[in-house]
Amino acid sequence: MSVVVEISQQIQEVSVEISDANQDISVEVQNTSQEVTVEVNASSSNDGSLPSGGRKRSLLTKLSNSDGDQNWRVGFFDLIFAIEYTGQTTTLTNGVVDECSIDGGTIYRYVDNRNNSRGYSIEDSFYENFDGTTLTGLIVTRG
Repeated sequence: MSVVVEISQQIQEVSVEISDANQDISVEVQNTSQEVTVEVNASSSNDGSLPSGGRKRSLLTKLSNSDGDQNWRVGFFDLIFAIEYTGQTTTLTNGVVDECSIDGGTIYRYVDNRNNSRGYSIEDSFYENFDGTTLTGLIVTRG
């Protein structure tokens, strides 16, 4: 927010009222002859905006303890409980791709048929695109 007020008469006092206590305000007064210019600049280390991107069901996640270090993240189990399987399944060399419907769109779940030492699939992921052989646009991986 930047507000410039020009007053062309004698000023005895300048007063600025701030309605948003979360803003740092600087007031600069310049007096040249009988004209006074008051400029108010509101600034903040974090403008409160969200990072671009994200998708429906995304969560805003802090990436570190630093202010403003945040990004969108989709939770694996948020998708698991929201999808509906369409019945379209494609078998690949090392796993299976299931077509899923979610929020009026289509995504793909890939489950590798090889297991890790704990008995879980070495990959269980959701992707944006599948052309019949290649999955692209990783959304989230379990684990």
